[in-house]
Formats: sequence, C-alpha cells, structure tokens
Amino acid sequence: MSNKVGLTWLKDIPKANQDQFKEDLGSFKNGPIFNKLRSILSDEEDKLSRQRLSVEIFDSPNWANKQAFVNGQLSAIRLIKELIG
Repeated sequence: MSNKVGLTWLKDIPKANQDQFKEDLGSFKNGPIFNKLRSILSDEEDKLSRQRLSVEIFDSPNWANKQAFVNGQLSAIRLIKELIG
C-alpha cells in the first residue's frame, strides 16, 4: 500500500484499529469483488481512452466540453484503481 493510498484509507480510523483495518483491507483487496471491479474499471478506462482519441468527437461544436468530461471520468477511474490497488 503506497503511503498516499494508505493515508487515504486510514483517515478517520482510530490508531488502535488501524492494524486490523489494514489486514481486513488487504484480504478484501485480493478478493473476487475487487478483482471484478478492477476488470470493470480497466474496461471502462480502455473504452474512454478510445473515445477520447476518436475523430468523431471533433464533429460536435461542444467537443471541448465532451473532452473535458471524458478526461474527468478517466481521472476518477484512475483514482479508484489507485485506491483499490
């Protein structure tokens, strides 16, 4: 667990409970739910990356807004992927 990610997960967790929380989180991160979530997030990230590079996006007069929206979605996905490892 990187320091930044660890600090995020442990924020508001009492010191006395942090070791148990880390252990529980480690078990959960390696479980089937997080593995499936990682797969879903990777698929969505790939889809958005292809969309961002698509020529059709420029056919819209609002292409800059669409591009900013896609970039925001990609940023959120990457943050979640970082948090779940």
